[in-house]
Amino acid sequence: MEDLKEFVKFSQDELDVFEVKILEKMAINKASIIDIKSSLVNHNGTNDTYSSFIADEEGHLNGLRIEKELSLSRAEKYQGELKAALARIYTGLYGICRITGARIPKERLFANLIATTCIHAKNAEKLENNK
Repeated sequence: MEDLKEFVKFSQDELDVFEVKILEKMAINKASIIDIKSSLVNHNGTNDTYSSFIADEEGHLNGLRIEKELSLSRAEKYQGELKAALARIYTGLYGICRITGARIPKERLFANLIATTCIHAKNAEKLENNK
């Protein structure tokens, strides 16, 4: 009987808990996106256009800008993945492995709210990609 549990969808109460967690994470991530965008805009001020900057300073500033742009890209991608997880909650597919159809354990979902595979499928996928 325990084996069947892994193919049973989460209850609405369980999905509601995940929905709240995802919405909280989205709000935090959105604030981070706003902060990063703001720092990028402020970085584009006139101070970094003066020719008196030496090459090392320009390189350092460019490096910081690239780091911020990468952080922004990651944060925006994560926001999209959170939105997709929320959509899966609304369609009743949240917590169902996209490969096996089995229920993803709650512990995995709490650790990674955007997970779309159970750990067995994820490991098999990694093995396949490493070939």
